[in-house]
Amino acid sequence: MTALWMPKCMFKTFTGLDCPSCGATRAAHAILNGNLKEAFLFNPFLAIGLIYLGLVVVVTYLPVFKKTNLKKFAFGKSAAFIYISLYVVWGVVRNIYFR
Repeated sequence: MTALWMPKCMFKTFTGLDCPSCGATRAAHAILNGNLKEAFLFNPFLAIGLIYLGLVVVVTYLPVFKKTNLKKFAFGKSAAFIYISLYVVWGVVRNIYFR
């Protein structure tokens, strides 16, 4: 699925490698059309990100979690570090094993 109006990935243009986010636009389009399997095939990391986003929404809006450490973790430095680390690892893995 390509469109002329979509910008090209600058990382892929310059290096020839897929960045960790390559396929995220197509995955988001597939999710909006209700095709979760296709979305996962375009970019599995987006699915992980959506699970994390769901966790953040649940922790933020359900009063059950007001006094737990889960909210502190969801918005803390640890979560950011873990997410960024997974993002970088996914970028390396997708170019080694999924070429």
